Amino acid sequence: MAGITPRLRPLLVVESEFPANEIAARVQARLDRPDAACIGLVSDRQVDLQIRREERRFWSPQLVVHLKAGETGGTALVGHFGPNGNVWTMFMACYGFVVLSAIVCSFYGMAQLMMDRSPWALWAIPIAAVFVALIYIAAGYGQRLGHDQTETLERFLHQAMGTTEDVAHAV
Repeated sequence: MAGITPRLRPLLVVESEFPANEIAARVQARLDRPDAACIGLVSDRQVDLQIRREERRFWSPQLVVHLKAGETGGTALVGHFGPNGNVWTMFMACYGFVVLSAIVCSFYGMAQLMMDRSPWALWAIPIAAVFVALIYIAAGYGQRLGHDQTETLERFLHQAMGTTEDVAHAV
């Protein structure tokens, strides 16, 4: 687990010789099994996979896979691992608040400089940088906690398609 590098929404790319509707049917059949490790929604062009509710935690990932026509005639599965939408929104709101606060304080600090006053508001810029780093570290920690569940989602997708994990590559 020490070698895990946090990435913003890791990408999974898989090539399949099957058409998109067959992949969707295979995933749905696997989801319908009582021993399914995941729950999800399947449409003709998208598969959304999540960890079962009883095993889901705040940091649990989800996998959203788009089914696209492949270059070799099959289907390209392009998926993103990410947190639940509520968690993703919270992190983006935190980033937005910190950055917006830094911008407002930098304008105020520049106005203080122009008026020959002490620019105490400029201290918000390094403080904001520390908060951005802390948010990034928290996101990385959540990814480390959810690493095993990320592998469960990927394994489930490969089992449903009848492929091995070595045909995929994460970017």
